[in-house]
Amino acid sequence: MIVERGDGVFFAIKMRGRERFTIWLRAVRIPFLSAAAMPVLIGTAVAWYEKGFFDPSVFFLTFLGAVLLQAGTNLFNEYFDYISGNDQINQFRHLPFNGGTGVIIEGKLSTAQVYSGAMICYAIGTIIGIYLAITRGPFVFILGLFGLFSGYFYVGEPLKLAYRGIGEVVVGCNFGFFIVMGSYYVQVGTVSFLSVLVALPITLLITAVLYINQFPDYEADRLVGKANLVVRLGRERAVKGYYFLMILSYSVLFISVALGLMPHGVLLSIVSLPLVIKACGTLKRYYKQPIDLVPANSATLQIHLIVGLILSITFIVMGFL
Repeated sequence: MIVERGDGVFFAIKMRGRERFTIWLRAVRIPFLSAAAMPVLIGTAVAWYEKGFFDPSVFFLTFLGAVLLQAGTNLFNEYFDYISGNDQINQFRHLPFNGGTGVIIEGKLSTAQVYSGAMICYAIGTIIGIYLAITRGPFVFILGLFGLFSGYFYVGEPLKLAYRGIGEVVVGCNFGFFIVMGSYYVQVGTVSFLSVLVALPITLLITAVLYINQFPDYEADRLVGKANLVVRLGRERAVKGYYFLMILSYSVLFISVALGLMPHGVLLSIVSLPLVIKACGTLKRYYKQPIDLVPANSATLQIHLIVGLILSITFIVMGFL
C-alpha cells in the first residue's frame, strides 16, 4: 500500500517511539516491579483494617514513589553489572531470571542512558518522598533515604552491598519492612505492631526471590567477586537457606493467626504451598542447572505475589466488616 509521505513519516516516528518505550519497559524489568507495588498495597490495607482510614491520593503517590524507586534500582543494577563485566560473562543471560536485561549488551540503550534513566526515577521518587514527608511526617523521608541508599549501593561503588553478602538482607528489608511500614505511616501517621508483623513474611519472601535468582548467576558472580550469600555458601549448602526462608515465612503467618494477631483469612495463603513444594523440589534437583531452575525462580516470584494479594485482600475485607 502506498502511503503519503507525511503519514509515512509520522508512522515511522510512532513505531520508533513505541519500540523505545518497549525497550525501557524491558530495562526497568516490569514483571518484577510487583516487589515494590505489593508492600504498598499491604501497608495501606493494614492501615484500613486497623484505623478505617484510606487516602487515595496518598496511596497513589506512595505507590508511584515505591515503583520508581525499584525501577531506578533495577536500572542501576543493569548499569553497574555491565560496568563490572558481570553480565558479559554470564552464559545464561538470555534466561528470564539471569543476569541483566541485555539492553546495554545488545546496544538498545547506552550506559549513559541507563544511568540517566535511573537518576530520573530516583529524582522523581525523591520529590514524592519530600512531599509526603512534609505533608504526612518526616519518618517516611527517613525510610525513603534508606531505600535510595540501599538501591544504589546494592551493586554501586563504593559499598557494593551485594558483594559483601548483605545485599539480599538490606534490599529485602527495603522492599519488605520499610515500604510496608512507610505505606501504613503515610495513611495514619504512626506505625503499629501489626504493620511490622505483617511486613516480616513479605520481607522474607522478597529476600527469597533475590536469593534464588542468585543460583543461576553463581558462576558469573563468583568470577567478578560478587560474593553474595549463594556464592559464599556454595550452591549446594545455599539450598537450605532457601528452605529456611520459606519455612520461616509461613510459620510467621500461621503462628500469628493461631495467636490471634492476624485474621483467619490470612490462612488462605496455604493455596500457595504447592508452588513452595515445587520450587523447593526443583531447586534441590537443579541448583547447578540454570535452564532447569527457571520454574523455581518463577514459582518464587508467584509465591510472593499470591501471599501479598491474600494478605491485602484479607485486611481490606476485614476492614469493611
